[in-house]
Amino acid sequence: MPAARDGRTLSTLLTRARRLPMLGCLLQDAGWDRGERSYCAQGTWLETAAGEDWLAVGDAALAFDPIAAQGLFNAMYLGLATAEAAERWFEGESDALAEYASEVARTRDIYVDNSAAWYRQETSWADRRFWANRHRN
Repeated sequence: MPAARDGRTLSTLLTRARRLPMLGCLLQDAGWDRGERSYCAQGTWLETAAGEDWLAVGDAALAFDPIAAQGLFNAMYLGLATAEAAERWFEGESDALAEYASEVARTRDIYVDNSAAWYRQETSWADRRFWANRHRN
């Protein structure tokens, strides 16, 4: 997509950002020109958030894309759920890790469904590849 391509390099992104009235002055000499990086901001997750003697926590288990606006809440929730599952497991509840993994999977499924519903609501650019890909799901 052209707009995403324009923002793929740091120099192009900074050139555009420096033209913004309230942001440009902050970026003039802040040393932002030292690398060429871009990052994809999409949801991601492990197939399973727990296994034998281990648990994945926060974004390592399940990360939401920015449109979900649930990243901080999810990280805090999963941090608490992980602590609870670990405590239960250390106290001898052998199913605690599997139950935690199931809870993360349930949360993931809800996120995937809700995310798809939110993306389908945007119809202004349905002919653009980014949005067409999201409308197929």
